[in-house]
Amino acid sequence: MAPNGYFVRVRGKVMGPFSLKQLQSLRDRGQFRGFHEVSEDRATWRSASSIQGFFAPEPPAAAPAAPPAGPPRQSAEEWFYVNGRNEELGPVSSGHLRRLHDDGIVRDHTQVWKRGNPEWTTYSESGLKRDGSTAKSASRLPGTGSPLRLFFANPIAGLPQMAARFTPAGAAWTGYVFYLVFLLFVVVSILLSGLVHKTQVFRNIQDLANSPDRFEIVAKLILLAFLPLVSLWGTIAILRLITRSQGNLGADGLISGATFLVPALLMPLITIFVGVSDEVVVFLIILMSSLAIMQHYAAFSQTLRLPDQGIIFAIPAAALLNGWLLKTMIQLLFRVEATRWNGLM
Repeated sequence: MAPNGYFVRVRGKVMGPFSLKQLQSLRDRGQFRGFHEVSEDRATWRSASSIQGFFAPEPPAAAPAAPPAGPPRQSAEEWFYVNGRNEELGPVSSGHLRRLHDDGIVRDHTQVWKRGNPEWTTYSESGLKRDGSTAKSASRLPGTGSPLRLFFANPIAGLPQMAARFTPAGAAWTGYVFYLVFLLFVVVSILLSGLVHKTQVFRNIQDLANSPDRFEIVAKLILLAFLPLVSLWGTIAILRLITRSQGNLGADGLISGATFLVPALLMPLITIFVGVSDEVVVFLIILMSSLAIMQHYAAFSQTLRLPDQGIIFAIPAAALLNGWLLKTMIQLLFRVEATRWNGLM
C-alpha cells in the first residue's frame, strides 16, 4: 500500500487519503467501485480496479464457437449515472439511459460515465441526447410531456421533473408567474369574501381610494406582497450555495413560486363557503406548510441532489432561515419608512 494511503477522485472531487482498510469498508458498502480513480501522490491517477487483489476479478467470458454471420455486432455500452440521492448506479445500456432521461429520472445535468471515458460528464454533453425529431416523439411516452402538465398532474413529484425541463431563465419566469397567480387568487378571495359574507372589504377599499396617501399605501402593499417570494427564493439559493448542491437560481425561483401556487387554487372555494377568518388563515398556513415540506423534499432530493441525511436538516433550516429573512425585510421596510417620516417632520 502507498505510505500515505490512497486518494480517491470521484467526478473531479478528490478525497482522502484513505487506508486500505478504509477503502475496503467503502467497497463493502458499495461506495467505492472499480471504476473510481485512485492516486498515491494526487498527480498520477489510475483505475481503482488496478489495485492488486482488491476487487474480485470478473470471470472470463466464454469464447463463441463460431462468429455470427453478417456484420459484427457492437457490444452494448455500459453507462453509470448519479441519481438524486448522489448514489452511483449502473451499469446500464445507452438505450436504457436514454429511456431514463425521457422519463425525467436522468436529466441534462445528471453526471454520467462509461468505461473508457477519462472523467464524468453531464448527460447533455455525453452524446446520448436525442435529436429534435426523436425527442419530440419521446415526449409522447408515459411520464413525459409538457413541464406544466407534469407539475399539475403531481405537484410534488412533478416539481423536480418540471424544473429539469426548463432553462434557468424559463424556470425563474415560471416561478414568478406562479406567484402572480397566487397574489391574484388572494385578491379574488378577499373580494369574494366581501360579496358573499358582507365583510368590510369594499368599505376599506373605498376609504383607501379617498385617502390622500393612497398611492404610497398601495406601493407599500405591493412591496409587502412580494416579500414572501423574495424571502423563500433567497433562502433556497443560500441553502444551495452553503451545501454546494446542484441547481441554479432559476430553479430556486421555480421551487419558490410553486410552493405558493397549489394552496392559492383552493383559496376562492374556501372563502366562498367559510369566509376569511383567523381559522381559515391558520388552515391555509398549515396546508401551505405541509405541501411545502413535501415539495421541498422532492426538489431538494432531485433538483439540488441533496442526500436524505442532508434533507433532514435542510428543510427545517430552510424554514428557520426563511422566517428570519422575511421578518428582517419587513422590519427593514418599516424602519426605513419611519426614518423617512421622522426626517420630514
